[in-house]
Amino acid sequence: MHQCVFHRFPSVSMYLNNFGLLRNAETLEWLGFAPIYDSGSSLGYNKVAAQIRAGRDITCKPFKKHHLEQLGLVASFDWIDFNKLSDIGTLIKGVLSDERNSEYMDEDNRIAAIASAAEKRVQTLQGIAMADRSDRSVSSTEGDIEKNIAEDYTPNM
Repeated sequence: MHQCVFHRFPSVSMYLNNFGLLRNAETLEWLGFAPIYDSGSSLGYNKVAAQIRAGRDITCKPFKKHHLEQLGLVASFDWIDFNKLSDIGTLIKGVLSDERNSEYMDEDNRIAAIASAAEKRVQTLQGIAMADRSDRSVSSTEGDIEKNIAEDYTPNM
């Protein structure tokens, strides 16, 4: 599931020590992956609007260097209801345009770029989900992440 979510909202903060699982405190039953809260390095945080629209040079973690290669690791997309994602651009624009976000999202061009990129990624993901599994299988270690390290946020001075 993480691979699919990070395909839609690219983040460089996804690495092997940054996963969480949920379990029932009463029964200790494993429930699944924890919600994604660590997304401060997503939505093109280090890119201008034109770079977000272009969709190039987006790094990927934790297993493959490129998002499309990482999606090849997903066994099934049957759990995704693409109809519920049909208005993702509108939802993103609504959230990011909220007046409470004006301090962080100061340009409509950037909001439109993020919404458009998310719509394109959903379309790509839907196309992959509809394709034959054998067309997207990853069977080699080529393109694997070589170092398991977090993004360096140290200011360049």
